[in-house]
Amino acid sequence: KLDEVYSWNGVTDSVLKSLEEVIGKEKLKLESFNNLSPFKKDELLKNILKDELNKDNNKLDQIASWIIQEWGGIRNGDNDKDLIATSLEKLEEAEKSNSMEFPFERISSVSKVIGFKCPEKYIICDTRVCYAINWIILSQEIVEKMFFPMPEGRNSKLNAFDINTIIRLKLKDKYSTQDI
Repeated sequence: KLDEVYSWNGVTDSVLKSLEEVIGKEKLKLESFNNLSPFKKDELLKNILKDELNKDNNKLDQIASWIIQEWGGIRNGDNDKDLIATSLEKLEEAEKSNSMEFPFERISSVSKVIGFKCPEKYIICDTRVCYAINWIILSQEIVEKMFFPMPEGRNSKLNAFDINTIIRLKLKDKYSTQDI
């Protein structure tokens, strides 16, 4: 079913070619992407990059930058190499201590890299994902107090319908007082 609704917008041949320059032709094998559905292309790309990100290699910064800028489309803002390295270290510490705590700073960028490094464990957490999950929680009345914090976003449609305001309006009875 995912094959039917999944799109691979923005990941053009030239974008993949730029990754080929980072990791090499023998690892990416562009021809293997031919005739695959968008979902299968994404799956293949995640497997290739997972292997590269989990190696002890000196291209981590370049691969992380490609994921954030080219694949993820985050072209403005600085992609601080120290932030990625520190975040990956904190992830390893959190996993060793069985903690779920992870810094929220620049989560949209960092989670893209982590989502490729450990795709079976972590999802990308950006504004659109948080908005969608919060909307599902709110519209299905799953809980009343547990919503995901939202990172700052550039999406004008999401900004026009601020989810925090929508949540407060939906739960306005919880905020009202009986004693005027």
